[in-house]
Amino acid sequence: MASSALQANLVVSRFVDHQPWHRQSVIFRRVGLHIDRDVMSRWTRKLAWLLAPLGERLFAYIREAAKIHGDDTPVTLLGNDEGSRTGHFWVYLRDDRSSGDMSPPAVAFRFSADRGGAHPAEHLADYQGRLQADGFAGYNALYRDPKTKAPRDIVEVGCWAHSRRKFTDILEKNPSPSAADAVVRIAELFAIERDIKGAPPDERRRIRQIKAVPKLEAVRVWLETQNRGLSSDSNLARACRYPLNRWQAMIRYCVKRRSKGTPDRRRRGTPFSDNMML
Repeated sequence: MASSALQANLVVSRFVDHQPWHRQSVIFRRVGLHIDRDVMSRWTRKLAWLLAPLGERLFAYIREAAKIHGDDTPVTLLGNDEGSRTGHFWVYLRDDRSSGDMSPPAVAFRFSADRGGAHPAEHLADYQGRLQADGFAGYNALYRDPKTKAPRDIVEVGCWAHSRRKFTDILEKNPSPSAADAVVRIAELFAIERDIKGAPPDERRRIRQIKAVPKLEAVRVWLETQNRGLSSDSNLARACRYPLNRWQAMIRYCVKRRSKGTPDRRRRGTPFSDNMML
């Protein structure tokens, strides 16, 4: 009879420490315990079935948050006759401790054999709130109806860490003063967030209006100026266009959602409007 402690050890070793079943079987044999890897696999499938309701409840708790973070990461998927291919884990995180919210953080993973936009659409079909994620086009249908272009219940929030990565990737290959300048400018935005981490929401809003908003406006002007003097196919141009093409999402952490019925008086090229205050 396999105890819960043994099964927990098997699962943690396999999925946290990445120890394959056959390797664990060899380790156990050294201490006189013979458990075939097929047995381990069968136990794990049964555990997955038993724990599925807890996993669904965990994901439901995450979707109750007003803001969640989303991302995906590739993983090698082993096949039978076709060989290996790339699957994806979709990661959804609830964690607002930096905003002074002490609700327990939680993360959920959903697997798919490909990176189609249909997967996050299914995962977040009943979600209403803000999603902070990268610029993956597969998320677009979450924010606007593909046919009518009407806004949906999920509001896009841009991620400056993903934007920064575009420039650091350039610096890893060759020294670029412009890319280095971009990294410094984004680092200044991060420094503001570190200083106000854990502060009450009203205080965070106040500090962002004073410190972050002017820097964001300066970043936008700098990106536009850089982009005009670059070849459209260059890596630096693509890095500059990444935040510019989704600018309203990139500055959304410094503005609030308009109330229903409030007209949008934003003018083209203006990063912040009078009625979009924190």
